[in-house]
Amino acid sequence: MNFKLGMALAHMQRWSEAQSALLAGRKLCPLEKRFAIELAGVAFQLKRYPEAAHWIEKGLRLDPEDEYANEFAGTVFLLMDNLDAALK
Repeated sequence: MNFKLGMALAHMQRWSEAQSALLAGRKLCPLEKRFAIELAGVAFQLKRYPEAAHWIEKGLRLDPEDEYANEFAGTVFLLMDNLDAALK
């Protein structure tokens, strides 16, 4: 339920509320990668790239093979001028 609420709020660009819902869901399901990945998306939309990198790395620890998360990580690191991490 928290994931659906967080995603709906994100689609409405209600970033703070979306973040709160996703954090609540992550607290209940800490091993569910989608919370970390979507929290990275919220941080990205707010141009908080170090925070986005933090969350995307957490998501990738749960599923290192996630293609979307890996490409997203590359974008975030590139925007942070960290070319080595972006290429990795």
